[in-house]
Amino acid sequence: MLGFYETEKRIKTQMRLEKGRVHKSVLVFASDQKSRKMINIYLKLYGYEEVCVQIIRKVDPADMGEIVRMIDQHHPQEVIVLYAGEFSWSIELQHYFFDRILERGVNITSIYDRLTVHADQYYLRMIEKRELISRSMLQKREDSREQIKRSMLNDNRGKRVAAYLRVSSREQTLGYSIENQREKISMYLELFEYEDVKIDFFVDSGRSASSLKRPQLQEMLKRIKNDEYDELFNQLSTTFDEDARRDIIQRMQQILIDDAVVIVHGYYNSSMISRNATIGGAAIHTADYYWLTTEIYPAAE
Repeated sequence: MLGFYETEKRIKTQMRLEKGRVHKSVLVFASDQKSRKMINIYLKLYGYEEVCVQIIRKVDPADMGEIVRMIDQHHPQEVIVLYAGEFSWSIELQHYFFDRILERGVNITSIYDRLTVHADQYYLRMIEKRELISRSMLQKREDSREQIKRSMLNDNRGKRVAAYLRVSSREQTLGYSIENQREKISMYLELFEYEDVKIDFFVDSGRSASSLKRPQLQEMLKRIKNDEYDELFNQLSTTFDEDARRDIIQRMQQILIDDAVVIVHGYYNSSMISRNATIGGAAIHTADYYWLTTEIYPAAE
């Protein structure tokens, strides 16, 4: 079983992985100044500091040859867009263009769609590419793109946000800080356009992740406790009528939807390292909803 262990070796491995991300070159497509601003926030938030090329205009199918030449010249590891609608072409052209990018080992990331097409995972990338094209076609019309933006803005307006910050004594000596985490949370809220939100910060300094008995973590969990949901859960355990159970479950689901609970990992990516550091090649990035890989190997090799 793989798990997280707070050892100096794990933390140094994490820092090495993040340092490698700093030097990643990327190709950015942005059709307007707002898109450029949001993508720059994303790049800073997730540790990108070298941007190979920025195209501050809508990408036209006639630009395909030029873009491929840029990729061959600058060798970026990733193409980034704010949303899939930047590729508002026909399905056939998108398939052709994405295949030319992916066969060069370049990932494709759409920020607002929270989707990355992984070039090095052949079968997985076929599924991800279809999803990217599907979302692009949905966003093809201008009014559809504006509707998506308005929907996200409405969903994220006026919410109450709980932000949990933690750093152990050992992590503090290796350069992690509460202020750094606070800054990144603020950047995340700006990137996904949270407006008029009330933020409650819960901070445990010098606390190890090996135990959940941390004062501010317990305080946060106490505040987000929902008595109505707990009561429905207790009713469900003693209710056997199918119609009544269905009604209870629907009410419980509605509470979760209304609360819109979201958990955001505090670091840019995660490394899974075993207790004895015998496993290597396991790096999971924030955009990975699921993860299939053949890259895991014994560290001794």
